[in-house]
Formats: sequence, structure tokens, C-alpha cells
Amino acid sequence: MWLNGLGILLKNGLVDLEMIYDMSGGLGPMRVLGKYREVIELYRERWQIPDMFSSFEYMVKEMERYKEEMGIPSKWSEELIRFVK
Repeated sequence: MWLNGLGILLKNGLVDLEMIYDMSGGLGPMRVLGKYREVIELYRERWQIPDMFSSFEYMVKEMERYKEEMGIPSKWSEELIRFVK
């Protein structure tokens, strides 16, 4: 829930992406979404809340974009156990 809250703050311009990136080491939120994406989608369907955790997803997409702009790999590979381009 607190990651979704960070996404809400980001969407509303109350924190900037660089701050969130620095706080998480550029890794945390993206790995959490990767791990829990299926659960989030299940809850959305089961509880009929299609935008549940959408601010969290927004934040992760922005973080991926930010990393790509800096030339840093932004997609996680379970096979390689690291970020890849």
C-alpha cells in the first residue's frame, strides 16, 4: 500500500521520481511489482477494482523510463537474475 501511496504522490507532483529512485536504489518497486503482479491482477478481478494499485504501476513505469533515459537496464530477468536492456 505504501508503494501505491508513493505512486499517488509522484502522480500529483508532491515527490519527484529521482527521490523515489534514490530511496529504493532503483530496484525495490520494480522487483516488488514483478513478484506481486499476478496477485494484484487476481485481486483486481476478484474484487472488481480495475485500478487497484494503478499508482504503484505508474510509478514503476516511470522508474523504468527514468532508468532507460540514464542508459541503465530496466527490465528484470529471472533467468539471469539481473536487470537487462
